[in-house]
Amino acid sequence: MSFLAVYFLKKLGVNMKKCTSVALGVLLLFSCLITMGCSKKLAFDHPARLAYIKPLEEYHGFDTWMNQKAFQAEFHSDVHETMSGTITFTTNMSHCRMDVNDGSCIVWDGEKCWVSPPNVDYEEPRFKILTYVYFYLQPFKFSDQGSFIELLDQERIIHGRPCDVARMTFSPDLGPAPEDWYLIFKDQKTQRLLTTAYINTYGSGLNEIAQITGSSCTYEDIRPMPSHPEVKIAHICRLRKWSNALGPALISHGRLTLENPRFVNDLPADFFSRPENSREDVIPESQEEEEFNMEEFIQWRKHIFGLKENEEYLF
Repeated sequence: MSFLAVYFLKKLGVNMKKCTSVALGVLLLFSCLITMGCSKKLAFDHPARLAYIKPLEEYHGFDTWMNQKAFQAEFHSDVHETMSGTITFTTNMSHCRMDVNDGSCIVWDGEKCWVSPPNVDYEEPRFKILTYVYFYLQPFKFSDQGSFIELLDQERIIHGRPCDVARMTFSPDLGPAPEDWYLIFKDQKTQRLLTTAYINTYGSGLNEIAQITGSSCTYEDIRPMPSHPEVKIAHICRLRKWSNALGPALISHGRLTLENPRFVNDLPADFFSRPENSREDVIPESQEEEEFNMEEFIQWRKHIFGLKENEEYLF
């Protein structure tokens, strides 16, 4: 089915190189519809959406969370590169700051990402700060304007626990990677967020789609915050490869940890401003090849969704 998306785009005279985001969105849409079944995007206040999201938000303390200004904790990451320090972000994720133990820092001021000092060589600092914060904030982001929830008529067993499944997508004008999507796995017994599976297309062109692999984030060691016990957050976010057929891989390829979580409401006015002696980290340009390689895309889908060789008809 995905190759039909490419076929019709070309028949309509669409330049595949110049319309990367459109083509990618169509490809992902066709892929997910076929693999996971047709579903309907629910309006922001649709009763079915609220029935899925509200118990999850209540478990994690959404109302208390949103009444605070900012969150702060000590963090450690061994994803791609090892980092430790203090992470601070507003509870609505509009501003973020990572102060690393080596004296460097990464700041998202609401529009741009700044790295200080300029010569520090982090791998994709803009992606890093926004992604790490999004993982921590995930239970509090499902009611965001610009996000869409689709309830999938299926039950999945993840880490031995029955889960209700939904899919979250984003408005085309939302952020640098609106083609991203998340599968949400809500524990049926506790209503807490157990796992998310996702594809990340940040900085990718259409022809890099075959190299984008699915991943999952499992939320572990969930504890009440000492100062606000109604807020329950994961102290470990464990990242794994993802297969739609098999679920999360057994072996983790990285984890993010939090310690000493607290709310902070008295930050300096310029705390999230551009630091002195800093450089901007810009959005990477998409890498485009001469022609979309459908065979690579098919192999990618087989890998990410766990399809067998005799299941070509799914495409």
